[in-house]
Amino acid sequence: MTLSSRFFSIFLVATLCFTSISQAEEQRYQKLAKQQNTASEKVVVTEFFSYGCPHCNNFQPFFNEWKKTKPDSVELRQIPAVFSSKWENYARAFYAAEVMNVLNTFHQPMFQALHTQKRKLNNLKAIAKFAGSLGIDENQFLNTMQSFGVSTKINAAKEAYQAYGITGVPSVTINGKYMTNGSLARSYPAMIETINQLIAKEPR
Repeated sequence: MTLSSRFFSIFLVATLCFTSISQAEEQRYQKLAKQQNTASEKVVVTEFFSYGCPHCNNFQPFFNEWKKTKPDSVELRQIPAVFSSKWENYARAFYAAEVMNVLNTFHQPMFQALHTQKRKLNNLKAIAKFAGSLGIDENQFLNTMQSFGVSTKINAAKEAYQAYGITGVPSVTINGKYMTNGSLARSYPAMIETINQLIAKEPR
């Protein structure tokens, strides 16, 4: 083999390796079929999740750490899944906590109650009682879960899942353009890395 042939072979192998790496990175996310208008000047990161999802529970430690360090140029939004009547109750709980401004008190304990403590929070009254155990007004929480305002948010969540084409959780979208999840990224650390890479692609 001549020197030039040997150089070409090395160059070809290096190119193929680079291409394989690029393709592997590309497979960590996908473009949404239709770009969504986020109506924000910031880069919007949206988490689609459910309290009832064990994979979402496993993802939370990684996502919670990411939230502590997210840039000021990033706006975080969270949309609970409504794939079943039970999960709709969990979605109502999320929005009630958000409306009552007690999400920091309620959010992580709700995951722990369902997945670590194995509590059967199967209806709104049970969820409200659990909220009461956290020092949240139980009656107000129950009424808020059943309110027109929360019902409106539930309908908006259903529309968002359809518009974004989200069929499983946890999924995270970036600026209404890209989506990643555990299956695409193949690990939760890689999912966080992909979120950061996609944020970096967006103009600020």
